[in-house]
Amino acid sequence: MLQLHVQDETSQLRAVVLGTAESNGPTPKPEEAYDPKSLEHIKAGTYPIEADMVPEMNAFESVLKKYGVTVFRPQLISDYNQIFTRDIGFVIDDIFIKSNILPDRERELDAIQYVIDQIQPAKVVRPPEEVHIEGGDVMLWEITFLYELTKEAIIRIISLPELISKVLSIFVNCFQTK
Repeated sequence: MLQLHVQDETSQLRAVVLGTAESNGPTPKPEEAYDPKSLEHIKAGTYPIEADMVPEMNAFESVLKKYGVTVFRPQLISDYNQIFTRDIGFVIDDIFIKSNILPDRERELDAIQYVIDQIQPAKVVRPPEEVHIEGGDVMLWEITFLYELTKEAIIRIISLPELISKVLSIFVNCFQTK
């Protein structure tokens, strides 16, 4: 079993799920863009291509391994963008939280299921359907938990002890265990 323990983003990294650029698929059409920055690059003709991204991701993996970090990679989904694995799930303390992401991205969770299966099932939770949060919206920093409610574009700051006592109890007690 994986022993999770993430209380900030500045401690030594021991393990990470690193996305992949392999079989990334074609450049999306503007109407297929998930976010404004991707749309900007699609329109400008500067959207990254697989031939450039694969060597960069592999070089990053090599650096991580050089420093003793265990690197998990998602199982390959053909012709599908799997770069941003942080969006699909994140860890706070010893809890893995599956993000409520766009339905089109649900397959990305399936691609890391082999990692999720190594976590104690009671420590894997998912927010209720109406709660939309992605790993990229969350940051643990020293004793502070920062998260962004993107719909309202508000950043909230909660002390980590308050987070652990309140928010995690909500996650564990109210979220579906999956």
